[in-house]
Amino acid sequence: MSEKQKINWGVRFKNKVWVSGFVSQTLLMLQAIFLGLESLQVIDINIESVDAWVAWLTGITNVILAYLAYLGLVVDPTVQGVGDSYKALKRTEPLREE
Repeated sequence: MSEKQKINWGVRFKNKVWVSGFVSQTLLMLQAIFLGLESLQVIDINIESVDAWVAWLTGITNVILAYLAYLGLVVDPTVQGVGDSYKALKRTEPLREE
């Protein structure tokens, strides 16, 4: 890892929970961008023509994506699973850079 790089992306992308959160956040962000562009009439998405079941499915999908994004935020990507490392659990203050 280079001296300038402050995030170990290789380790993060090996953690499936972090990856699911990252992908979920990206998809939710893209959806927000498209809906924002549609509301500004930059692009044309006819939301009214969407069937009720598609709207329901979109809502359920958003809930699942938001939950996965939340898991990706609270997980320590440097350990396997959804826990903190032993060292992190013993700390009372954030680790300072040298």
